[in-house]
Amino acid sequence: MLDLSRYFPGAYCSLVLSDLGVEVVKVEEPGVGDPIRRIHPLKGNESTQHLLLNRNKKSITLDLKSSEGKDIFYELARDSDIILENFKPGVTDALGIGYNDIKVINPGLIYCSISGFGQDGPYHNLPGHDINFIGYSGMLGIAGQKRLPPTIPVVPIADLSGAMFAVISILSSCISRKTNRRGGFLDVSLLDGAIAWLGHSMGYLYLEGIPEAERDMALSGKYACYSIYRTKDGKNLTIASLEPKFWKNLCEKVGREDYISLQFSPGEKQQEIKACFEEMFLTKTRDDWMDFFEGTEICAGPVYDVDEVFVDPQVIHRKIFTEVVHPGKGPIKQIDSLSKLAGDFTEKGTYPPGLGQHTDEVLQNLGIREVEIARLRGKGII
Repeated sequence: MLDLSRYFPGAYCSLVLSDLGVEVVKVEEPGVGDPIRRIHPLKGNESTQHLLLNRNKKSITLDLKSSEGKDIFYELARDSDIILENFKPGVTDALGIGYNDIKVINPGLIYCSISGFGQDGPYHNLPGHDINFIGYSGMLGIAGQKRLPPTIPVVPIADLSGAMFAVISILSSCISRKTNRRGGFLDVSLLDGAIAWLGHSMGYLYLEGIPEAERDMALSGKYACYSIYRTKDGKNLTIASLEPKFWKNLCEKVGREDYISLQFSPGEKQQEIKACFEEMFLTKTRDDWMDFFEGTEICAGPVYDVDEVFVDPQVIHRKIFTEVVHPGKGPIKQIDSLSKLAGDFTEKGTYPPGLGQHTDEVLQNLGIREVEIARLRGKGII
């Protein structure tokens, strides 16, 4: 796979594929590289985002604006299975490395383009970032409770959903290619991906003709049975006892059996129940409540700070975090591949590459001699 992508969506897509065993070669601009390398916070002189998103990949530098650089790229594309890019629509065509250029060289190649709004339509040339896409999707408009400002999620939802749809599209195309022997062009939009995750919310509009933002939402925090509560130590606890059996268990455990039949009561009664629970949860610390609920099926959990996640016994048991050893930076903590059903795909110890670290290796595999590589480097082609 030749990975021309920049920033988060493309990097996460190729990370997932690299963990599944795809050989990913990042193609980066000489002397500059993927801008994600410079995003703060830094570990030494490299971004922690780069270090987390680029394990198991190789990096070469190549000037795709030069004729010699394009010729090398064509040779790489000839023997590749996949190309991934997330430039603004039209950029790769202008460079002469778009899908129509590459399919002549390699008809079986799968070419995936990730963009904010897609390759066509009235918005296709607009710039944007995650908050813009989830705003357009309607997702941001229903975040939080009615009549309160939307809550900006820290996790880049549109970036992640778009990356995962790109992975799914690429893998399904690889499967279909086994029978039809054809490649193809994949147009993945971050806006499309965000809208695709709105099935639950859109159900209200389709079935009842009422936008969810205009009605009481079970998952908005309005109801006492599904909310976040402050505890005595200033921490927070989640309660998600939506099903009647879980709500009954909760009410019985805290001695409020009178609320069992009032789970979804509207108006002032719901406010009364919520206020009672808010006052009650302030009487114990978060961890004391978790001890109190142990062994009872009520759907309760802590709101962790990030550092607490690393020491959670379930997380430790699942081996979600791992480390790779970087020769200049020592051990670097990683979120490991979650595809564990067929074994461990991650090549342990394959640290995130330095800019152009594998250029010589990749070009030598194309049959380019060392003296020619030195000439190309001297001209700034690589």
